[in-house]
Amino acid sequence: MGEAQREWFLSTMKGSTSTWKVWGTEYTLMPLVIDLTSFPIEPFNQLYYMNVDQWDGFSPARDALLGELQAVDNVVAITGDIHAFYAGTPMVAGAPEQKIVELVGAGISSTPFQSLLVLQVAADPTLSSLPGAGMLASAIDALFTGTTTNPHLGFADSSRNGFVSVVVDGAAFNATFHMLSEDVSLTDYEGMDDALAGKFKREKFQVKAGQRDLFRDFAGTFKRWDPTTNTWV
Repeated sequence: MGEAQREWFLSTMKGSTSTWKVWGTEYTLMPLVIDLTSFPIEPFNQLYYMNVDQWDGFSPARDALLGELQAVDNVVAITGDIHAFYAGTPMVAGAPEQKIVELVGAGISSTPFQSLLVLQVAADPTLSSLPGAGMLASAIDALFTGTTTNPHLGFADSSRNGFVSVVVDGAAFNATFHMLSEDVSLTDYEGMDDALAGKFKREKFQVKAGQRDLFRDFAGTFKRWDPTTNTWV
């Protein structure tokens, strides 16, 4: 954000009298870091940001914004453009209590992020020559969530198409991820509504008014994402 845009954004958020302040953005707030330090080929055994053409490329500005937003209740960021489903609590570096909730939705027809990575590896002479590079691209969600690298990230599915629906009232912000496997999104289901409806996988998330935590529905019971243990509790 430029200075004028940042000032307008913060003054609008802080001055709002609405219960929920929804920040619509095309750039993912949550850091997306992968840990390849155990990868056996130098110099690739490093920590990497997956995409710096988002807020990971402007981390000081991100921290400053998130810090300012601590003065605002009930902020939820809804994000797209990365072709994936993510849910978590972006936080100020070194101050995990200073956070908001972010929900990221994929596109209904765009190629999913995981497939884009696999295609990129296959097309790049250097990457395609590295043993295991294609496998790592296919396992991107495990790299995101299988370690303590991204404690803010409670859910990741980079392999599916779909959309997000939201139901909001004074007590809670409820979001449902409606997810389709990529092969289904490439199939013509015109006139087969019931068959298509059965292909969706759904994940439900909730933010409670007055809180900054993310909750996920497990068979009717909402559990809170705990970044300190990387588990739903």
